[in-house]
Amino acid sequence: MTARPGLWAGLGACGGTALAFALASQGWALAWAAFCACCGMLALGWGRRTGVRTARWVALGAFFAALALARTAFSPALAPSALEDLGAQEGMAVVLDGVVAQPPRLDGDRLQLVVRGMGAQVDAARGALDGERVLVRVRLAHPEERRAAEALGRGDRVRVAGTLERPPLPRNPGAFDYRRHLERQGIRWIVRVSGLTAVDVDSGGRFSLLRWADDAQRRLSAVLAGTLAPQTAGFLQALVLGDQSALEPEAMDVLTRLGLRHAVAISGLHVSLMVGLFLFFLRSVGVTRERAVIGLLAFVPAYVALTGMSPSAVRAGLMAELALLVFAFRRSADALNAWGWALAVSLLCVPAWLYSPGFQLSYAVTWGLLVAAAPLARRLSKGPMPLRALVAVTLVAQAVSFPLVAWHFHNAHGLAPVANLVLVPVVSLLLLPLGTAVLLLALVHPAFAFAPARLADGAVDLFLALAALLDRPFFFTGWPPPPVWWWPLYGLALGAWVYGLERWKGRRVWMAFGAVFVLLLASRWTGGDGGAVRVTFLDVGQGNAAVVEAGGKVFLVDGGGQPAIPTEAWRRRRDPFDAGADVVVPYLLYRGARRIDMVFVSHGDEDHLGGLFAVVKQLAVNEVAVGPEFGSRARERAFLGLCARQGVSVRRVFAGMTRPVAPGVFWRVVHPPRTGCAGCTENDASLVLELHAYGRVVLFAGDVEERGEQAMVAGRRVRDVDVLKVAHHGSETSTSAAWLSAVRPEWAVVSVGAQNRYGHPHPAVVERLDRHGARVLRTDRHGAITVVIRSDGRMRVVPTLPARPEAAAARP
Repeated sequence: MTARPGLWAGLGACGGTALAFALASQGWALAWAAFCACCGMLALGWGRRTGVRTARWVALGAFFAALALARTAFSPALAPSALEDLGAQEGMAVVLDGVVAQPPRLDGDRLQLVVRGMGAQVDAARGALDGERVLVRVRLAHPEERRAAEALGRGDRVRVAGTLERPPLPRNPGAFDYRRHLERQGIRWIVRVSGLTAVDVDSGGRFSLLRWADDAQRRLSAVLAGTLAPQTAGFLQALVLGDQSALEPEAMDVLTRLGLRHAVAISGLHVSLMVGLFLFFLRSVGVTRERAVIGLLAFVPAYVALTGMSPSAVRAGLMAELALLVFAFRRSADALNAWGWALAVSLLCVPAWLYSPGFQLSYAVTWGLLVAAAPLARRLSKGPMPLRALVAVTLVAQAVSFPLVAWHFHNAHGLAPVANLVLVPVVSLLLLPLGTAVLLLALVHPAFAFAPARLADGAVDLFLALAALLDRPFFFTGWPPPPVWWWPLYGLALGAWVYGLERWKGRRVWMAFGAVFVLLLASRWTGGDGGAVRVTFLDVGQGNAAVVEAGGKVFLVDGGGQPAIPTEAWRRRRDPFDAGADVVVPYLLYRGARRIDMVFVSHGDEDHLGGLFAVVKQLAVNEVAVGPEFGSRARERAFLGLCARQGVSVRRVFAGMTRPVAPGVFWRVVHPPRTGCAGCTENDASLVLELHAYGRVVLFAGDVEERGEQAMVAGRRVRDVDVLKVAHHGSETSTSAAWLSAVRPEWAVVSVGAQNRYGHPHPAVVERLDRHGARVLRTDRHGAITVVIRSDGRMRVVPTLPARPEAAAARP
């Protein structure tokens, strides 16, 4: 390491950037920068006096830490908000002048721009923004606006009139923190705009290299789209050009679950292939080797810009540039040294990348492959060397990437190593060269690309079919973020294993590998919950979904969903919000759920049933419980058909049935009766459940309305409860006074969407709840609401959005 200054520079830049973000203050970051620079000077002076060479590299690391601290201090992430200096507040009108700083994102009738602000008027106050970044979201009004939006690009000057919003906080436990993500990019405000008429655009005819790269990527993507089948074109646009806008969301979900998303990310493999092709072309037309290297030095950054300049592409491009420079000056190449310099340059250019999952995975896996893949391949004694190398690459990549995947995405797939071992070579050796050949031939003439295009169609279809075959819910499991104490232990074990591959003999290497494997399994351990029952009413918008964890089992009551509203084709989004895929499944993964023991479906309305399709498709489910009359509607029959295809058993339940969970914990079905609910509406036939836990009762009332409530009260099927999930989102037709007198809830949870068009919860319902002494929590105001019941009967009710946890008082 002492002979690799790039490593010291990279580690120094990494540490300095992390420290600056942790300090979250320009002043403190600059103070620490000065301190690190002084330390570097002292180390350099001491090294000169003593002749210790290591001191020079320590000094280099300290200098790069100081540079990173200073660079991050002046980055948008730590700069004060000029909009706030103008008195900006949520809901205020704003007129923003600026320049489009990133490629626009267009999906259906939604346009998203990142604007580098030059000036703004907030109400009556006007001032300069000094380049502050603002996220602009435009809801397009008609198809002509979408066609106009397609012409927008980086470098365009815009004037936007809209309304200010703060980026949202995470509304469910473990959810992606979008506000922090944007703040690290220097974005603290969102401007919401209605219609493109509120956006004035001035392209100005100015040349921009990045705009040229964006336009070139679009044109080349169009060439592939015109040559290949839609699914193949979307896949190869991502693989060859880094354009993932046309990749089918379902295909991306499968690749993500199998740990194969890196296979369609621009990386060292792509850069190496393109460099090889360009070098072959230059040499074939008579260009000398030295001049070819100069050409390649210009070609690599152009290709990286063309593919969107993702962190992995920039890393690969920087390492390729350094390798070419070393070759040009006839020096010996050191890939690990180049890795360190690339890390340092990347963070000095874009400090916010430090927290990007793609950046972390790209650099971590590359480091692992550079230091461990070749030694491990030599250690493996059986099989030809290419096969041993492939196995070694897979094992090392999994060992290095797994903790980061668990931390960011909270999941693991038992077949991920197999998928990487089998399918990554298909991408490397077949699909990437084939996709590149199709593109180059189609640029000459589409007829030349016909045969390879049909071969590519079949190859991509086969690849995705194999991926779907491996993507079995049985092997897919949630994985909670590893605890803090685990990271240093795992780092030591992984470091010992990597160190021993080159220097140890015999069993010690495999013992170190065993320690790595055991620690990977141990990362699931979170200390246990002491037998407590956890009920989480998720914020799924205008819908219902609740997760119950008790006795090591997981239960789900409804899955949220959104009613299908007929829309024009041009408005439809490629990947619309799905409560099951976007909220319920991520929460279950965050909680480390291996499988769901039972899913209760209260009834077949879309806002209860819709999200369960994604749950049953993606996760292992033992059993689904439905009411006696479930299955009369087409959507309900579709769900039952999906359960049958997934091998999930369906049980019909009715009033009086119970299901034990653990000592002192059981479910009781309250409604409807075994014979169904004659003459009832779909809502009144809802499944109503009680969860009994250590003397506490949580009542899930579905969408039952007053008639169903009267039937349960008259039949004396309900009693005092501690927590009531208010029926039908607080509709006026539910939660009658007689019902509340019968159940006497201490807490009332209303699952409701913010600013919903139904006006839920109705003020009369809120007033009745208040009159009966219930403390009301709402998912639109409090986010997800978690109820924790300990084995001694004590109960806590904890909202997700800023609020103090409150302990429920024991009933007299």
